[in-house]
Amino acid sequence: INEILDKNKNYKNAKSSKTPKSILKYQKTNDNNTEKINNDIHEHGVILPKGQELFHGGLTGKKVGDTIKSVEVFSTSLNPYVARQNALHNKKAFNDNELNINCIINKDENIKAFYFNNRTNHGNEREVLIEKDIEMKVISKTKVGEIEVTNDEYESKIVPAYVTHLEIKKLHDDKDHNIKI
Repeated sequence: INEILDKNKNYKNAKSSKTPKSILKYQKTNDNNTEKINNDIHEHGVILPKGQELFHGGLTGKKVGDTIKSVEVFSTSLNPYVARQNALHNKKAFNDNELNINCIINKDENIKAFYFNNRTNHGNEREVLIEKDIEMKVISKTKVGEIEVTNDEYESKIVPAYVTHLEIKKLHDDKDHNIKI
């Protein structure tokens, strides 16, 4: 995937040459100064192409038909392996009793995204930061197997692993429930 991306002209053009301080801080510490980061995504980012597929690890406990509203910017990747690693990071899959890899499909022509260049700390993650106030609808959730996960005390357990497909678009109402991504 990384080799293909490195050769892709559209990906090269989408990556920002400059990473604003607020976005660098978010990437390093997960500090979510949402308004500043969102403004910087709008200023330095690009329109996420309609049909673009991205990956995100986590977001468990959702079922087909659920609609989720993101109230903060959220991190995705162009690489599903990175999403898998993020789903395991900080005992997420252990604590949630499932591993979930989300395939996010953009259905909107107005979503702004910030494509990280490869010069940041996690440049190898092919990270794409999505603006806040996005509506996500769960289209499908498929169990693809089971995986052994551990916590900090080296306890392990087997949990189901899912691939969930979500469609995203700009949020246009407030009736859905809020969730931090």
